[in-house]
Amino acid sequence: MTDPVDAEIATAVIRLSSALGMQTIAEGVETDAQRRMLVQLGCPLMQGYLTARPLTATDFVTFWDHNVASTAGPVDDSNVTDLKDHRSSRHQQSR
Repeated sequence: MTDPVDAEIATAVIRLSSALGMQTIAEGVETDAQRRMLVQLGCPLMQGYLTARPLTATDFVTFWDHNVASTAGPVDDSNVTDLKDHRSSRHQQSR
């Protein structure tokens, strides 16, 4: 990230998601400079051409098996909310 406005926007989004107890996944990361800046800002999760070009489903499985699955820990889904439950509770609150 070389544009100071882009850096400020990224900083604001990362801080907002953190304040809401959420993790941010940066999208469209294409350079190592962008990756380093995002990690410095507290956003180690990202996707984009720096990680991999668009893949077919089959190629993605191969990519995942060789690059991610072996190093990934267990998935923390403790903050996942079923979308139907979420919409239902929002609808009831608005009455």
